[in-house]
Amino acid sequence: MKAMILAAGEGTRLRPLTEHCPKPMLPVGGRPLLEHLLKLLCSHGVREVAINLHHHPEAVTSHFGDGSGLGMKISYSHEKELLGTAGALKRMASFLDETFLVLCGDLLTDADFTSLAEFHRWRGAVATTALHRVEEPGRAGLVDAAPDGRIFRFEEKPARGRRFTNLACAGIYVFEPSILAEIPEGRPSDLGQDLLPCLINKGRPVYGLEGVGHVLDIGSPERYGLAQVMLPTLGLNGHNGKKGAVIPFPARRRAPSTVTVPKPGPGRNGAKGVINDFLAEACAVLERVDLSDVEAAVSLLVGAHRRQGTVFAVGNGGSAATASHLASDLVRSTQQSGGPALRAFSLSDNVPQLTAWANDACFQESFAAQLRAYARPGDVLVAISASGNSPNILAAVKQARNMDLAVIALTGFGGGRLRGLADAALVIDSYEYGQVEGAHLVLVHLLSKMVVLAAVQRSHEAEAPAAPAGRVRAAAEPAEVLGAMEAAG
Repeated sequence: MKAMILAAGEGTRLRPLTEHCPKPMLPVGGRPLLEHLLKLLCSHGVREVAINLHHHPEAVTSHFGDGSGLGMKISYSHEKELLGTAGALKRMASFLDETFLVLCGDLLTDADFTSLAEFHRWRGAVATTALHRVEEPGRAGLVDAAPDGRIFRFEEKPARGRRFTNLACAGIYVFEPSILAEIPEGRPSDLGQDLLPCLINKGRPVYGLEGVGHVLDIGSPERYGLAQVMLPTLGLNGHNGKKGAVIPFPARRRAPSTVTVPKPGPGRNGAKGVINDFLAEACAVLERVDLSDVEAAVSLLVGAHRRQGTVFAVGNGGSAATASHLASDLVRSTQQSGGPALRAFSLSDNVPQLTAWANDACFQESFAAQLRAYARPGDVLVAISASGNSPNILAAVKQARNMDLAVIALTGFGGGRLRGLADAALVIDSYEYGQVEGAHLVLVHLLSKMVVLAAVQRSHEAEAPAAPAGRVRAAAEPAEVLGAMEAAG
C-alpha cells in the first residue's frame, strides 16, 4: 500500500517557529515530526510514500533524500502554488494507482493504519477516515455516521450554531484511486470542503472508524508543547519499523454488513429506530462469527478439561469482566454437570499482583508474570482484547507460546496482532467496542455450554457397556466429541 503525506502548509499559527522551517519538520522528542510519521508507516509495511512540499521544501528533501535511509522510497511533489489537500492528490494521480493512505503532516500519532485499511476494504468503501473525539469542534471536520460507520453527514469546521457533534476527522484517510476523478484539475480543492461532501452527496460509500489510536495535531503553540509530553506515552521512539511489527491483512474478506444506512429525517432519532438499529447490528455481527473457529476453541477447552489442565483468561476494562465471567462460568457449569470441575482462573482478577507490577515494574508484563508463576505446558490461555492490539495481552500470549500453552483469542476490529498469534481466533466482525464486548459475552456462554455438553457426552460413553473383545477403542479426541455431539443433535 502507498501513502501520501500532506506537508505543504505554511504553519502560520506556529510562527516564528515555522518562519524558516516547515511545520512537519519541527522537532518532537528530538526528531522531526515527519520522521515519526514515516517510521510509523514503515512499521505497517508502507514502503512507497509521496510528500507534497511548498514552504522551505529543501528542509525535507535534504533530511530524508530518497527515503533509502528509512528503508522506503520517497517521491516529492513541489507545489509552487498551494493546491489544497485534495488538489495535492490530483497532482500525484499517476503515483496513487492503488488503495492509498493520506496523512496530514502535522500529526503526532500511533494510529493503526493497517486496521484502518482492513476496515476500509471490509466495508467496500471508496473513502474512509479515522475518527476521534475533539474538545474544540470548530477546528475540525465533523461527521454523523450510522452504527456500521457509514458517514451520511459531514461539515468542515462548522460555525458554533451548526456544531452537531464532537466526532471529527483525525486527518488520516484511506482512499481508492477512483475518487481522484472527483477532484478538479489544475485548481485548489480541499478534502473536507469539497471532496468528502461530494462523495457523500453522490451516495458513494464513505466510512469512518473511531479508536484507531492517539492523534494530536501540532497546529498551535499549546498543542506543539503537548506533543513533547505526549510522545513518550506512545512508545514510538525506537519501536518503529521493527521486524515483525507489520499487522497482516486477513486472509479472507468478510461480507459487508447489510445494515441499512440511517438517513436524516423526522423520527429518525426516535427510541424505536435506535433500538431496532442496535439489535439488528448485534444480530448481524453474531451471525458472521465463523463456526469453525468456535469449534476449534471448544476443542482446546475440552482437551484441557480432559487432561485436568488449567484455563487462564485475561482482558482489560470491559474485557476483564468478560475474562472473569468466562472463568467462573467454566468452573460452575462443569461442576454442575456431575463430573470434575474445569480449573479456570481470570488473571485480570488478581488485583494485588496487577498493582504491584504496575507500581514496581511494568504493567504490560503483569499477565505474563502470572503465567510464568502458575501455568504449565498443556494449559490454555483465553486472551480477550476488542482491538487485538493490547500490549499486555500480546505479552501474555507470547509468554504462553514460550511455555507451550494453547491460545484462544476473542477479539474484534479485524483481529489485530492477536489474531495471528492464536490457535483459535474468534473475531467479531465489528469495529465498535460495545458490539465486540457484547458479542464476546454471548460467545463465553456458548463456549461454556459446549464444554459441558462434551463432558456429559464423555460421561455417557464411560457408562456404556464395554466393547466386545478385539474391538478396544481409544479415548475420543475433542474433535471426535464435537462430531458425536453433532450427530446426536
